[in-house]
Amino acid sequence: GDAAASKGLIICTGDTPAASVEANRYAGGVVGANVGNISLSGKLQSSVTATGYAGGVAGINTDKGSIYGAENANGAVLGSVTAANYAGGVAGTNSAEITRVENRASVRASTKYAGGIAGVNDAGGTISYCSHASGNAAAVYATNGEAGGIAGNNNKNALIENVQVRAAVTAANGTAGGVTAT
Repeated sequence: GDAAASKGLIICTGDTPAASVEANRYAGGVVGANVGNISLSGKLQSSVTATGYAGGVAGINTDKGSIYGAENANGAVLGSVTAANYAGGVAGTNSAEITRVENRASVRASTKYAGGIAGVNDAGGTISYCSHASGNAAAVYATNGEAGGIAGNNNKNALIENVQVRAAVTAANGTAGGVTAT
């Protein structure tokens, strides 16, 4: 089923034990749909799977959401994120702000939009001071679509700045880019 939306402030401190999250749409290691603030200061480890919109933290980071690493303590996402469409290490799709988060999870989309931080960085979305660093050979992988080290797709009026990618990015039958595919 669809996960509920988070409102307000969620603070994730310390390291979390491994968890498994599955949903048809909007699956996230913390919340399915984020409409508030999520602060990370430790390691969040999870296995997240959805048909659409899967993220290590949130399936979708709405235009009212914010996901950020705490001051002087970047949050880190570990594990795996898998979706047919819109798979991101932090969020399946981002329409607001993701900052100071490191993704070490593998990200896989079977149809379209796999990104180290967000499957799609949508209009109004900003990804800044983030990195994707995975030792996994298939760190970001799209079978039939776009794969990007930070975002599978960076839409018009979306911003990606001050980012680093230290991971493999592969699109088997599509377009791949170090930062973004399109």
